[in-house]
Amino acid sequence: MLKLAKDCRINVIMLSETHKKRRRDKLIKDKTWNRIYESRGTGNSRGVAILINENVPFQELDVQRDREGRTVFVKGKINQVKITLAVIYAPNRNTKQYILNTKKKLDNYVEGTLIWAGDFNLNLTKKNKKEINVNKLNMVDAHTNQSIRDTFYSARHNKFSCIDYILLNKASKAQIKKVERKPIFLSDHSPLIATLGLSNEISQRIWRYNSVVTEKDEYKLKLQEEIKEYYRINDNGELSKTVVWDSFKSVLRGQCFSIESYIRRSWREKREKCIKEIESIQEQLRITRRRNINSILRQKKKELELMDEVQWNKMRQSVRQRINGWGTKSMKQMVRYLKRRKEKSCITKLKDKNGLVKDRRKELEVIMRDFYRELYQKEQVNNEEIKIGNKVNEEDKIMLNDEITQEEVIQVIKGLKQYKAPGIDGYTAEFYKTFMHELVPYMAEMFNEVYMRGIVPETWKLSEIIPVLKPDRQQELPESYRPISLVNQDYKIFMKIIANRLEIILPKIIGEDQYGFVKGRSISEPIRNVVNVICHVTKTKRKLSILKLDVYKAFDKVNHEYLYRLCKELNLGNNFCEMIKNVYRENTACIRVNGQRTENIQIENGTKQGCPLSPMLFALVIEPLAYKIRMDETWEGYKIGRKEELRLNLYADDAIILTQRPREMIKSMKVILREFKKVSGLSVNMEKSEILFINTPPKEQLEIRKESGLKLGIKKMKYLGIWIFKTLDKIIDGNYRMAWKRMLKQMSRWKNKNLRQMSRIRALKILIIPKMMYLFQALPGIPPMAKLKEWETKLLG
Repeated sequence: MLKLAKDCRINVIMLSETHKKRRRDKLIKDKTWNRIYESRGTGNSRGVAILINENVPFQELDVQRDREGRTVFVKGKINQVKITLAVIYAPNRNTKQYILNTKKKLDNYVEGTLIWAGDFNLNLTKKNKKEINVNKLNMVDAHTNQSIRDTFYSARHNKFSCIDYILLNKASKAQIKKVERKPIFLSDHSPLIATLGLSNEISQRIWRYNSVVTEKDEYKLKLQEEIKEYYRINDNGELSKTVVWDSFKSVLRGQCFSIESYIRRSWREKREKCIKEIESIQEQLRITRRRNINSILRQKKKELELMDEVQWNKMRQSVRQRINGWGTKSMKQMVRYLKRRKEKSCITKLKDKNGLVKDRRKELEVIMRDFYRELYQKEQVNNEEIKIGNKVNEEDKIMLNDEITQEEVIQVIKGLKQYKAPGIDGYTAEFYKTFMHELVPYMAEMFNEVYMRGIVPETWKLSEIIPVLKPDRQQELPESYRPISLVNQDYKIFMKIIANRLEIILPKIIGEDQYGFVKGRSISEPIRNVVNVICHVTKTKRKLSILKLDVYKAFDKVNHEYLYRLCKELNLGNNFCEMIKNVYRENTACIRVNGQRTENIQIENGTKQGCPLSPMLFALVIEPLAYKIRMDETWEGYKIGRKEELRLNLYADDAIILTQRPREMIKSMKVILREFKKVSGLSVNMEKSEILFINTPPKEQLEIRKESGLKLGIKKMKYLGIWIFKTLDKIIDGNYRMAWKRMLKQMSRWKNKNLRQMSRIRALKILIIPKMMYLFQALPGIPPMAKLKEWETKLLG
């Protein structure tokens, strides 16, 4: 059924007789159909469902279900057009009255276009005045003009009948664009398909490399020869390596598309031929009623099933793995299966600059486009001297700026993660792995032209931004979405090579109180620093103030001129500095909103979230701020003993400042942050920043809050996934208690997954144990032995 839906590009499926028991397990586990509205009957009888594809920007308004598994009503909006979907499975007895009663309920419920479909168990095409028909229901049959209208075959009675319909209210008749009745081959009912014109907007088609083009050796060999032939003709020194590379991707895209189209067309023609033969046999059966034709029909249906089974063999293997347990190679698949799948970030409504809520597709695209255009707009910064502690030595500078070797390219390609979304050119990691030996020599030459001569491919200057909703944020606000940049895989390979080199240098030039993306430093260290200070404060009863800074859109507001000058100041070398300058020059991006790409916007600020080098660049960007805070003598951090002072913990844009003199610290920090913004473009939102006081009188806390405008953390604050309380006991107890509660909730969702013992052990190892290990590493001590035994019992139970 899902295969048919995919082939026919169905957006909404309406099912009767789903025969699902009343359990919590989903009707289907295909992520493409992320909205499922169903009603299940008693036992495994009856059952109806409405499935809506993830690409449909459907905004749910209301849902009504009966308790017998016979009707579901769903009301919502698609691109501002109101629509009501209703599915029915009418009973065999009192059918006429049941349909009339359901229609009355629909009349009181419906808004906008009504689509009422399902198994009515009654012929509604009869024009007898005593019988119920479509006209009496004041509806339109979408398939009324089809010559053959039979939709159900009873093998028991050897009889065809018309009992399945897609009905629309008469006002929506003009929206019917195309109708189709498929042969009876999936079940004893015929699939009915209707295309409705609810919107004039045409969806964009986005190309992506499909591994089907290399499944047969002949196709793979053809592409390998195409690569060699292209470079033999075009790589003659007249054009730059980057131009030749960009053109190569366009040429090979056409070849891949051609092969893919041929494969799909051949398979589809073969399948359609089989379906037509089934339809022809069914027509013979309908006319002659000869039972011996049934055996021929069954054989033809099996042939079609076998064809689909071969085509979807990988999917069937996946299902078998889920039923029979997972091997070590399918761990990621098991994680996806057990985790509560998040809904696709389908944006249904947004607030514009005036605070008005908009929900039309074009309006959503304009709001997102304008928001990111303003976010990435260039801001003027001062060309002041950048003060920094450590600089790169000559030996490391030579290593960083050296030519890129083929071995480095191979190493990175082998380490590419499968199934990651490709950039705007459509080429996946699988493509580069498949044709690695053919491509590596040309890629190494092209990369060196970028790195040594500063000539950047044009395809690297265009990226695609996917807005992903942040946890616990308002969906209507554009700033609630994290912009993930989908960059091309060749760009990622190049940047990963540079990142591998820079990774060796970072620990030598980044201060010890900055832990993010620096080799040899872990996320648990800054947490342990804060916890150790709180432990000391608890014993000594000294005052402590913990300031957590909120950096506004940290990765997106980095000024490119500042980044370039910083790289120069750090002595990172000419090749590296010019590469940064050229790669970030004249960049553009489109924003994908509900599957549609907006027009391009200029990217004049920020580092790309999705680029392997971006985290390390941000560590460099924030280091001058860290250096200023370290060197500030107007206040001091928290001192343990005579020499040891803890004042700053940095992990990317998560910054914690510790002090016993909060007034002086806040006053100085405001000046430092103001100056840093003028130089770098990065700003800190003091109103959203948070301060936690320990052993400080309430009156003093309120005075500092009024003076600073900071948010007061009364009992706790969250830092790097750990809740920071005012005492060590509460930190340990509170974090373990809350984490265990979340894990119990997650494990409770596994009950209906039918996991075997080994699968359950693997699930615990992947999804539960790492969370506990993070707490064990970040927090001092361990929970009481009695508590650990209780957890062990529940984990193994």
